[in-house]
Amino acid sequence: MALSQQRQALSARSSSASSSSRPLLPAVRPRRALVAPVRALAQLPQGVSAPKRLPQAPEPRFGFVYAAERLNSRACMIGFIGTMLVEALAHRGVLDMVGFQIGNGLGFEL
Repeated sequence: MALSQQRQALSARSSSASSSSRPLLPAVRPRRALVAPVRALAQLPQGVSAPKRLPQAPEPRFGFVYAAERLNSRACMIGFIGTMLVEALAHRGVLDMVGFQIGNGLGFEL
């Protein structure tokens, strides 16, 4: 079913339930709120009942959470600027300081 058909079906359901002139699906809606209209249109197989309530999980403290990603990006920026400062003060690249030979080709030229 196309998105426009889903919206028409939902608006028909909402107009029969209430006579508000406010649109059911605004242009911008949080991601979590989009689950309910899709579930309302989904057909469950025979013998399967819909859950009476949705699970309420707490926000995760570890992993790919917003605060961890923000901290990681700030640490990356500090490290990158620090590397650029070390190279500027030493007038040599980091790989050259470690001992790698840079700019001499791959070593197997003919």
